[in-house]
Amino acid sequence: MNMSLTSKQQFDIKAYIAGFSIAILSLAMLAGMSACQSENTVEVTANVAEKPRLVIQITVDQFRGDLPTRYVDRLGEGGLRYLLEEGIHYNNAHHAHANTETIVGHVTLATGAHPAVHGMIGNIWFENTLIVLSADHGSPEAPAYLKSIGIPADYVSPGEWDTAPAIARIKTKFGIRGKMIEGYDHPYLYLTSDIINDPDIDLAALETTIAKKLVAFPAVSYAVPSTSLERGTVPDNGLLLAAVHGSPWRYDTYVPILFAGYGIKPQTVSRRVHTVDVALTLATAIGTKPPLVPLARYC
Repeated sequence: MNMSLTSKQQFDIKAYIAGFSIAILSLAMLAGMSACQSENTVEVTANVAEKPRLVIQITVDQFRGDLPTRYVDRLGEGGLRYLLEEGIHYNNAHHAHANTETIVGHVTLATGAHPAVHGMIGNIWFENTLIVLSADHGSPEAPAYLKSIGIPADYVSPGEWDTAPAIARIKTKFGIRGKMIEGYDHPYLYLTSDIINDPDIDLAALETTIAKKLVAFPAVSYAVPSTSLERGTVPDNGLLLAAVHGSPWRYDTYVPILFAGYGIKPQTVSRRVHTVDVALTLATAIGTKPPLVPLARYC
């Protein structure tokens, strides 16, 4: 791609790259796009007759929606400060899916489709450029920080569960010898393949027994056997908090969405939007076929 840059544009490139020094786990560069449109047309100051020549989409892991402004006093020039001061900030944006894990969020942002549609359900700066920044999911506060402000919190050690006395009693009851728990990847606990494939073990009964025993552990508030998930018989226990990301609650669904560049006037938008709206907005602005997502709308 051949482009001629003015000295000011070259300075903007350097300032943007130098300023954006926070940890970014994923950056996708997409071609094309015009300004994001809301219920009221977004005002732009530049000549927007020509479509953008470049779109930069930035996705930051666990970048909860309040974090862009929480530490704004520590930001240098350019980078995130540029997006906040010169762009459109949607401060009430959420993922609409419950399983707020990394790969789910990335694919949702990139495709504009909900997980049930896209199928992933488990874990230079140029003129006429539009930048969009968001996050694959939010996150709770770190246990160490919570403890520092007087809120009870600690870390969990699932690797020790298989040797706990309660689990040993389950093994005895079901005639299990050796290892029973293969591993834990939040929020899922996995049994060994030998146990799953053993025809002499009532798997549904074993899962139910394990779930009942786990909730007696100090660090476990709720456990549901996979058979209950398959049957749709999960009770509502009123649980309002989870230990890490992957929950359907606000601190996990809440993410920032910021658009900047391409002559967009700075503003803050507080109406609720969802991450599936980003790809639809991008596709419409570029002039390509939009994703087939009935519930998505323009930002």
